[in-house]
Amino acid sequence: MCTGRTDSGQFDLDRLAADGSVVNGNTFSEAAHAAYQVIWGQFVATVPNQKHPWAVIRAIDSTFYEVTSADQVVLNAIRSAYKDVRVASGPVKSIPIEEV
Repeated sequence: MCTGRTDSGQFDLDRLAADGSVVNGNTFSEAAHAAYQVIWGQFVATVPNQKHPWAVIRAIDSTFYEVTSADQVVLNAIRSAYKDVRVASGPVKSIPIEEV
């Protein structure tokens, strides 16, 4: 669930998720910046012709996010932008978020 309505009254991130939309990074970034809060959700970034996701962001609640990526540039950018960044002791084995 997201908060932050667009001019049309829709929630961009909710609409994109409900549509099962595949969007480019700019579209995702704009929708994310328009949201005031993300309560829960999972966003998967992929690179064409790559088997595994480039980055996965899971919103657990409005104050905790789990980010998985093998790209150190992505992880360093997150570390430089946020105060409370913790590294898991082993591989992340999250329980998939079920559709509501």
